[in-house]
Amino acid sequence: MVFQDGALMPHWESRKTVGFFLALRHREHEIPERVARIAQITGIGLDHLLARRPAQLSGGERQRVGIARALARDPRVFLFDEPFSNLDAKIRAQGRVELKRLLNAFPVTSFYVTHDQIEAVALAHRIAVMRDGRFEQIDTYQDLYNNPVNLFVATFIGTPTINLFPGFVIDHHWRGATFGGYRVRGDLEDGSRVTLGIRPERISLHSEGATVQIDAVTPFFAERFALAEVHSESGERFQIALPLELHPQRGERLRVQPDPDALLFFDPETGKRIG
Repeated sequence: MVFQDGALMPHWESRKTVGFFLALRHREHEIPERVARIAQITGIGLDHLLARRPAQLSGGERQRVGIARALARDPRVFLFDEPFSNLDAKIRAQGRVELKRLLNAFPVTSFYVTHDQIEAVALAHRIAVMRDGRFEQIDTYQDLYNNPVNLFVATFIGTPTINLFPGFVIDHHWRGATFGGYRVRGDLEDGSRVTLGIRPERISLHSEGATVQIDAVTPFFAERFALAEVHSESGERFQIALPLELHPQRGERLRVQPDPDALLFFDPETGKRIG
């Protein structure tokens, strides 16, 4: 296990920390070679670092020592418990790259606990979304994003968050205050309440769409879009992602429409996805 704070013995040098398991098993003769190999792979191979105690190490360096100590045991399973949560953004980004390289060099089944979706996407093949100690969905990030099993997963995964619109069923079609006319599952009775979910990037400009007015604009330069917070004529507020090249402005009026192939329907009572 690798913990949030490294969990290192304060009076031990890093070299002793990494080799402790071997010494405990009376395999002291393996320590120099094992420590050197582990240290090289994890990026702590410099003598000045291995000779330091935890108080002399930065937060990122302490985490590297903790990971190296775990690797020295030749584990069958890794558990990383938010190892980078105490580090600043730059060091966390560097740590993710190093850990990805590490896991490629040591093909060991690994479980990584995090609240950071960027870390989950960067490191994991599959992601388990939990709530109150129970698994809600285990899947790839793409499927969690596009095919959530319930409202909790839909709202938890993705930045910016999904838009939700309350509505009801009439003649097998969903209708809401701003949008409507979308076909839903045939066994739903007229008047059934259904929540429509749609990602901001799946709402686009359309000459026959609903009229909205922009309240605020947040540019995302790296992703090349502007997140516009809008309200419709019915008063519903939601977000849409627009190309930066459009230079959207506060107060501007647009006509928009959701992508009918990207609509997600949910039962507002149970939160479960409606197929």
